[in-house]
Amino acid sequence: DGNILIDGGTMNNVPADIVKTMGADRVVAVNVGDLADREDVSFTMFGVAGNTLDAMMRASTRRALASADVVINVPLREFGSLDWRRADELILEGYRAAEAMRDQLLQDLTESSRGPVGNLRAAAEMLYDYMDMSAEDRRRFLAVVRDEAEVLATRVESAARMFAAVLKS
Repeated sequence: DGNILIDGGTMNNVPADIVKTMGADRVVAVNVGDLADREDVSFTMFGVAGNTLDAMMRASTRRALASADVVINVPLREFGSLDWRRADELILEGYRAAEAMRDQLLQDLTESSRGPVGNLRAAAEMLYDYMDMSAEDRRRFLAVVRDEAEVLATRVESAARMFAAVLKS
């Protein structure tokens, strides 16, 4: 059909942007590469070419990871590109990295929920303390309660989906 297929890492190593355009609400990316810049450079023809390709792939991967909502960085310094036979150990490292994300997700949920919870509390206190407020004021405060409850519910549901996605990856 005239198409040439090559490794995805050549053009888009972490297609988080593509997944978002496909309709994903949240994207969890798993980084299995070392993104640190290299200090040792081989000055042979093949060494320079290889280091150049590595630098371009690292830059591309960094840009791609920026499109993800959550990035799980799996520490793989003890593994090489030919260690695929150590799949059980690699999988275990991935699970450990995902589990480490729980604390970050919980902290993000806690921090992002403080505003809506404070607004809900303030509106509820106003409704309770001022029972004789006008119908229009009561309607406005009830709208705040409804809107903030929706924001809070959306954040909790989103965090739950992200947590589930992290544990599945």
